[in-house]
Amino acid sequence: MSLFSFLRKKRKSKDNNLKRDELKELALKKISQIKKKRLIREKIDYIAFIFKVFIEKKIGIKNNKTHEEIIEILKEKRVKKELRGKIYAIFKLLNELEYSSKNINKKQLEMVFFEIKEVIKNY
Repeated sequence: MSLFSFLRKKRKSKDNNLKRDELKELALKKISQIKKKRLIREKIDYIAFIFKVFIEKKIGIKNNKTHEEIIEILKEKRVKKELRGKIYAIFKLLNELEYSSKNINKKQLEMVFFEIKEVIKNY
């Protein structure tokens, strides 16, 4: 099953931990697949989408929201301050990378991948 089909389905599971673990596994798997793409801009677009959808699913957002709207919703949810700060920093960085015309080097891209993976693993 792909991450996108999993995220689109409204699945009801008796074991929420299993559902959460499955979401984490699929998101991490997709991130690994994205690393193989050639175009850096394409990688950024995909990783931003996956991270955004992952966070939306984790906090129970049903409608498509902007990064800023998700941050506002996160303030109301029970999320550790440190984790909320990391999520905010990643969204800010992704916005800058997606909408700027600056060139992105491999080191910056690897840092983004690492930070996103850490948030997904720890959320």
